[in-house]
Amino acid sequence: EAYSLAMLFRECLDEADIRVELQIFASDVDPDAIATAREGLYPATVASEISETRLARFFVKEEAGFRVSSALRATAIFTVQDILGDPPFSHLDMVSCRNVMIYMQPEAQAKMIGLFHFALRSGGILLLGSSETIAAAEGRFDIVADVERVYRQTGRSLGGRFGFSTSSGRTPQPTAVPGTSGRRNREFRSRTCVSVWCWKPTPRPLF
Repeated sequence: EAYSLAMLFRECLDEADIRVELQIFASDVDPDAIATAREGLYPATVASEISETRLARFFVKEEAGFRVSSALRATAIFTVQDILGDPPFSHLDMVSCRNVMIYMQPEAQAKMIGLFHFALRSGGILLLGSSETIAAAEGRFDIVADVERVYRQTGRSLGGRFGFSTSSGRTPQPTAVPGTSGRRNREFRSRTCVSVWCWKPTPRPLF
């Protein structure tokens, strides 16, 4: 999903002729899932699942299948992260966490919503799975598209409730992919950057 989001953002930004840096932080609690996603290698059958235009623009043909292009991979930084135990990223434009909360108990779901609210900048977007909702979010989000589960962050952040500080040094440290020149996680405050946090980056296109 991290790469799928990167493709969509890149296409929309180019169509609108907007020149900004796109940075996606993709995290999962499973190190093996992160290692697989970081490789960005898809089987040959992916050619039948996406358009020829996207295949030519975003993928490179290899003997084992198709690999996400280095340019697109450079927009994504992957890290192992326990979403309920580790500090979240901050000042993000968007958080995508699809089909994760459905496996959580209500108390854990409420904590996750609070973490997402903290991670997003004012007015940032939250995308959930089709079976998930933020019904008990205490006015911290407005509905953008109810059926599609798209919400907008509103209200004051309550990060102090989670017992951590983003300046404590415990912020997740992503591992850079080839082409990123060793870039590390940082708070994006400039509006010349689109920064996205995608949890559970299973390497499977959404198209």
